[in-house]
Amino acid sequence: MNNESLEQQNEHAKKTKRYVAISLILMFMLSVYVAWTMSQNYRKEESQERYRLTSLYKESNKNEYTYDQSQGRELYQKLCMECHGDQGQGKPNRYPPLLNSQIVGGNFQIPLRIILHGQVGPIMRDDIQYNDKMPGFKKIHPQDIAHILNYIRSEFTQIQESIHPVEVIKTQVKTIDRKNAYTEEELNQIKE
Repeated sequence: MNNESLEQQNEHAKKTKRYVAISLILMFMLSVYVAWTMSQNYRKEESQERYRLTSLYKESNKNEYTYDQSQGRELYQKLCMECHGDQGQGKPNRYPPLLNSQIVGGNFQIPLRIILHGQVGPIMRDDIQYNDKMPGFKKIHPQDIAHILNYIRSEFTQIQESIHPVEVIKTQVKTIDRKNAYTEEELNQIKE
């Protein structure tokens, strides 16, 4: 009886090992299938976004663009003022000022990329650290982003050069794969 019982236990252990191995194989195959499906959906979304941006590029390239200060102000008040203040003064230790900012007044690609994709702290401005996160606004129409960018540059740094929506779209295409907000270190590496 002992030998039969031992054989039954061995047989049961072998079956259990087979079930575990089959379960692991099935789980692996399922995870591969899920990963493949997600990558296909990602490619589809990226293709749709490229198509949307191409259409907007054609439309914007044909049209004359004139910066509309009242539209820029309205968009700034709606999307930016709560954090950066009505005069671009920012909020201590949370959101950096835009007023007289070297970031806003320098290479337009940096504030444009921040507007599109956001920025996470820590952010150092004039030896003060800011730690909050700015969300990105890449789904907003490129003309509206151009209005916001031109508004903050002209109002808070007195730069009168207008950025055309086509420049916004070109940057959106260059950064289409970006999923995360920029860090200050990443922004400091932008030389375009």
